[in-house]
Amino acid sequence: MNVDREKIGKVDDKLLDVLQLDMELLDKLKNNIDILAYDNKISIEGYILFIADKKTDLKENHLDKRKLYRILEGVLEQQFYIGEDYIVDRIGTNKIRIKNADLIINDTLLKLIDASSEWLIGRYSETIIKYSLLFNISFIEIMINFKEKYDRLVTNLEDEMINGEIIFTMFASSVITLFRKKLGEEVISDILVEGNKLQKLENIDDKILRNIFMEKLVDRFSIILNIKTINVLAIITDRQGDNEKYIENIYLLLDDVDENS
Repeated sequence: MNVDREKIGKVDDKLLDVLQLDMELLDKLKNNIDILAYDNKISIEGYILFIADKKTDLKENHLDKRKLYRILEGVLEQQFYIGEDYIVDRIGTNKIRIKNADLIINDTLLKLIDASSEWLIGRYSETIIKYSLLFNISFIEIMINFKEKYDRLVTNLEDEMINGEIIFTMFASSVITLFRKKLGEEVISDILVEGNKLQKLENIDDKILRNIFMEKLVDRFSIILNIKTINVLAIITDRQGDNEKYIENIYLLLDDVDENS
């Protein structure tokens, strides 16, 4: 993202004031933030006001912690985890056992419930900030992504058809999607590093490789992404992942690249 660093400062502080955050959370946000428009072309004021207290009603009165847990469990585990420490590929045909995966998932859900608790009283901004810090995703990216999805929702559905569960599910899904998208790029980088070590990718164009990963070998790639996901969640929850299986499956994919290139 190209950013004019001279524009960081007073304008952003003034906008952040409407969120009415406590100082500790505000300091964490400022350390995490690129609270500027992408390429300085989009005003973020509307996005800030959208999640500020009392500015928008996201129907949180329809929710409680039990419902939050059910929503978050479904969103987090979708096309990823089937229980009993088993990670699966995107269509569930291949599975790999990762020690402590169940504990990692449970601990992650507890962290997400804690991060979501302020949502129940309309403190959307604090929830979004906590998610951005938990997953190391840009606050502004989450905010823009969520508002765009929300705007499409209210455009396409009658108000009486929209409830707090639908809105929160949309929010949580958008964050997990951004998180996995970021990890997907990291997986590609890791594959390229390991492939170059083995001198397997020297004569293959990067665009061709991406096409192989995302189309011809998408199921193999998806299980590597899911192992990466559980390993990063292990770091977040102070538990032990399985980097050995991660690298092992990268090597299996590299063998398949030879046959598909």
